[in-house]
Amino acid sequence: MGGFGDLALYLVCNMGAGLVQGVGSFKHWPPLARLGAEILGSMMPTIDLGRLIEATPMPWYPVVAYASTVALCLALAMVAVNRQELSYASG
Repeated sequence: MGGFGDLALYLVCNMGAGLVQGVGSFKHWPPLARLGAEILGSMMPTIDLGRLIEATPMPWYPVVAYASTVALCLALAMVAVNRQELSYASG
């Protein structure tokens, strides 16, 4: 799925995760709301760099979640690029 298909897939996943989180909050189901929040967090990893400026202790969970998400996305990108190059070479 090249081009706009990748963007559409990303948008659908983000909207689905937001919907799961919203339904969990509306129905008062904490596990479902947490699942939606974790999916959104893995789709858009963030680190609060304001804590570095304020010299407050930085929790490890966001740092590890960010690093693992970036590493996983880079590994998937390498696999996709390698497959694409092989398909061009074999044709």
